[in-house]
Amino acid sequence: MNKKELVRKAIASVKQEEVNAVKHNNYPPCIYMEGELPQRKIRNAIESFASDCMPEDVAALVEEDLLCSGKKGYLFTAEAMYYDRSRLDEKRLPRPLPYDQIMQVELGGSRNTHLVFTLRDGRRVDVHCGVRANFLRLALRAVLHVLAGEMEPESDAEVVPEVVSEAETEVVPETVSESDADADVILEVMSEEDIEVIPEVMSGEDADVVPETVPKAKEKDEKCIRAMKLFQNGMKAYEADNYTKALSCFKQAAEQGYAEAQFKYGQMYYNGEGVEKDDAEAMSWFQKAAQQECVWAQFFCGLMYAYGKSVPRNGYEAMNWFLKAAEQGLARAQYECGARYYHEGNTDKNRDKAREWLEKAAAQGYEEAIKMLQNKFGQ
Repeated sequence: MNKKELVRKAIASVKQEEVNAVKHNNYPPCIYMEGELPQRKIRNAIESFASDCMPEDVAALVEEDLLCSGKKGYLFTAEAMYYDRSRLDEKRLPRPLPYDQIMQVELGGSRNTHLVFTLRDGRRVDVHCGVRANFLRLALRAVLHVLAGEMEPESDAEVVPEVVSEAETEVVPETVSESDADADVILEVMSEEDIEVIPEVMSGEDADVVPETVPKAKEKDEKCIRAMKLFQNGMKAYEADNYTKALSCFKQAAEQGYAEAQFKYGQMYYNGEGVEKDDAEAMSWFQKAAQQECVWAQFFCGLMYAYGKSVPRNGYEAMNWFLKAAEQGLARAQYECGARYYHEGNTDKNRDKAREWLEKAAAQGYEEAIKMLQNKFGQ
């Protein structure tokens, strides 16, 4: 068996229930293996974040882009893992990340959303990864094991307990007014035309691990698998512009609590795709997904509060949701936070925060952030 096939089997061995067993982590929405790789998405991924990779070298694509473009996520080859800049910190890790440079990979951070790499050059690198941290930990461990010839591909059943020594405090914006002046700031940062563009989505699950009897656990796992398959079928239908089928699949998966499906179902009501446009229904599903740390659902909750769509216009709530999405690495949310801090008041503290968020968005290539840094900060 060649190395690419070993890598493919290792990634396929990672089970959804093992990923989701760790709080604040969730299984990826779409994984494509060798033999079923969509060539258009592979080309987009290579152009976006893996320019030195050849299509024939790809063993698996883990897609994070709910617009089905393939531009966000991870590519696994026989030798290394490629990732886009919004997923891991390329300033601290090589990109691509060769498997033979990894000695160990563990979960870290108070919410188990960091990966801690021990590299063969002696460095120990802690990087924020978000809700895919446990999936990548399990996948990379499985790849290292099979390439070392230590074992056949199998699931890693170890569950890393949630760290409870640190308080999980929500980030609250320091000075966001609800006055008329604040409302003007919101309009200055975004336009109606801008928010109709539905971008890529990442997602998450925030469910406590509760001991269960074996039958109940099996029933829960089967339910998760059914929901995931419904969601994937919905994505295929959505990509083919079959909105009737997509809506049906997303609804069924959303009602079973699948966060990505909840967002996509809400998005279809938001855009009026296959159904009459309904902002209230959209917001209801955005909120459900956002509570499970679906990053784009958090962002769209911010939009809804910023413009008063189906909810009272509230700059404080809008900023709160934008910050949640920004902290998960969403470039567009980082830009919105930077712009709001800049317009909030001309103080050194606000300008420092504005620059910090704009630089994070610019580092991911977000054009509006790059322009604002040039125009406002001379960078």
